[in-house]
Amino acid sequence: WKVEGQTDDALVANRGSSKANSSRPLFKWKKVKHAEGYDVEIAQNETFAKKFSVTKIKGNQMSWQNFEPGIFFWRVRAKSGHITSEFSKLGKIEIVFSAPPIEPMLKVVQKVESPDEVLTKTKSHKLKWGTLPKVSHYELQLSENSQFENESEPVKVEKSNFELVLKPNQDIFFRVRGVNEKQNAFSPYSETGKLSLVNSFSMKTPQIERPDNGVTIIAFGEMENSIALAWSEVPHGKLYRVQFANDPDFRQVIKEQVSEEQSLIVTSADFSNRVYWRVRSEHDKYVSKWSSSRFFSIKKQ
Repeated sequence: WKVEGQTDDALVANRGSSKANSSRPLFKWKKVKHAEGYDVEIAQNETFAKKFSVTKIKGNQMSWQNFEPGIFFWRVRAKSGHITSEFSKLGKIEIVFSAPPIEPMLKVVQKVESPDEVLTKTKSHKLKWGTLPKVSHYELQLSENSQFENESEPVKVEKSNFELVLKPNQDIFFRVRGVNEKQNAFSPYSETGKLSLVNSFSMKTPQIERPDNGVTIIAFGEMENSIALAWSEVPHGKLYRVQFANDPDFRQVIKEQVSEEQSLIVTSADFSNRVYWRVRSEHDKYVSKWSSSRFFSIKKQ
């Protein structure tokens, strides 16, 4: 008796997957009447000189556990007791692993304590990528240009992560691939990723100290009264900007002054009625949020 229905269309095999759950290649064939089991042979050439065999398979499908990338041929025959059929026509399967998945654009943000550290402070970062099944290790390439010109030797990494030190204002380009125990590439290189460090500095907001909120200054005739404004010192503050307005929302600023100290003297002649004021700290391009506002009133006699 012969294997029934073993045509090319009857041989089905899916490809291996590089996803985390890493599905194995699955071979399927049509069932044969009276068959008690099946033998499957897999080889890298059509002569089957060097082959991988699995015997005594009960069902009409088989999951290949020791698979690796490449083009393979396979065939199956039915068995019943000591009787075996002829082998089926050859099936063909190409097992291809995709590259390790990466996050292509990685921007690491680090808060620093001073404007100088924005350009100088480094940071350790653990670079990660998706795992591949059946790899011995990974080869990681690092470069300062996206074309990997004059790059150093690939780094051998046992796990799917690598710790490196990032410098501000320096882009690092990277790509990674899997390697098997025979030291052969098990996958193509991933797409090129870009890793950068951004140091973030924020000026602290000064706190108003005096005068008390709601104080009234009485001005007699043409006499000018001095009003002393003061606020807390802010680290790295080069100057302080003070705004004055007649409304608490500062929709229309009536006066603005700058001081290098934590205080400012204004005169009652510059204002009338109720005046709201607020202050912020500045260091070159870095500015703080505005403080909460206070008000004072000018009453002229």
